[in-house]
Amino acid sequence: MFRNYIKIAFRNLRRNSVYSFINIFGLSLGLTCSFLLFLFIDNELSFDAFHSNASKIARVIEIDKTGEEPRSYGRTSALTGPALLGQYAEVVNQTRLFQPFGHIDIHWKGDRISERKWAIADSTFFEIFDFEFLEGDRHTALSEPNSIVLSKGTATKYFGEKSALNEVMEFNSFTAKVTGVIEDMPSNSQLDLEVVISKNVSFDEWSWWQRAINSWDIYFASTYVELASETGLDYLQEQSEEFIFRNRGEVSDQHSIDLQPLRDVYLESDLIEGGMVRAKGSWFTIYIFGAIAFFLILMACINYINLATAKSMQRAKEIGTRKVSGATQNQLIVQFLSEAMIISVIAFLISLLTIDLVLPYFNQLIDSDITVETFSGRMIGLLFGISLLVGILAGSYPALYLSRLQPSAALKSNFKGTSTVYLRKSLVIVQFALSIFMIVATIVVSRQMNFISNKSLGFDKE
Repeated sequence: MFRNYIKIAFRNLRRNSVYSFINIFGLSLGLTCSFLLFLFIDNELSFDAFHSNASKIARVIEIDKTGEEPRSYGRTSALTGPALLGQYAEVVNQTRLFQPFGHIDIHWKGDRISERKWAIADSTFFEIFDFEFLEGDRHTALSEPNSIVLSKGTATKYFGEKSALNEVMEFNSFTAKVTGVIEDMPSNSQLDLEVVISKNVSFDEWSWWQRAINSWDIYFASTYVELASETGLDYLQEQSEEFIFRNRGEVSDQHSIDLQPLRDVYLESDLIEGGMVRAKGSWFTIYIFGAIAFFLILMACINYINLATAKSMQRAKEIGTRKVSGATQNQLIVQFLSEAMIISVIAFLISLLTIDLVLPYFNQLIDSDITVETFSGRMIGLLFGISLLVGILAGSYPALYLSRLQPSAALKSNFKGTSTVYLRKSLVIVQFALSIFMIVATIVVSRQMNFISNKSLGFDKE
């Protein structure tokens, strides 16, 4: 029986090729745009999720209460991380990142090349953050003095296709040996480093460095801790006052610390100053893009319903004939839903192909590197489920309406289906209203972004 429904559905699609093309094109366009937005949202929500212990890693936040309003900093005293590790069993590891200069210079073949994506790190950095190692050992890469780990792109820039391992590079005040090469940090990582230098670098000989790393009052380190369990986070936050008093000898009305889960750093750092984060996301942006994706799907459904109900007058005699021949209402509902589902599946496949073609341009627009390989089985299943849901929702009203037609009315030559006219007019009004709203919203956001990008700051940034 179901095979017969499919056969009839394809026959109707071929017979009404123009109607089918418009329906499939409109639905696939709506699905493509909404799917791209879902991919963006999924990418935003996936920040730092690739670390195996992401749920147990937290960033330490320094809260300064000495001013009129408390201020939160993504950097802490360099002493905070080791103190937490030594004083609380809940902390099983800690690492710190330092970036005392905006850039570091590498002397290479007579040229001086500035690297801005760099940091000095504890030897435990790659034990907590499991970025993929291509060469070297993550456990020992930063344990020796004057060791550096390069990203794949940076290693290729300096050494070409040959191995960079054990090569020596000259900096302004020291030389360092390459002890590791990692895959370029993914775009959904809050950290974006290309040169990582061991902490026991020659800076240890400088007096300013010694003052900075041995002071409780200089916020110099981006500190991360790894916890024994997820519940340790709440316990350590409760111990904030005791920790400040024990190590600084002062009450917590001047300073305190907070622990921010690693997965929250990207989306919940609007009020946190500093810190070595690539960028800051926004829940507001996610909600807006989610709403736009919903509106696009809604408009695609409305478009399908309008076309299907408009076509109902031409199919009235077909329905009447089927009912006279013994077809039940349920059989007709399944028949029309089958057509809607076939259209939605075809639109889904076209959408996947279109996404593959436009993804590079979409990545340029959102400054990301989403690839076809990013499509996990979960994501494909989610998008396919959305497509089927759209097919059911869009096909339900036409199926219910058409299947309820009485044979005597449907077989009349003057059948007009006037009850659908008011629905179509209402849906067209809703569709136009949504379109106007989205166009206006797009223009407003575009002008705001243009204003932010081009507004004079009153000083020369260079």
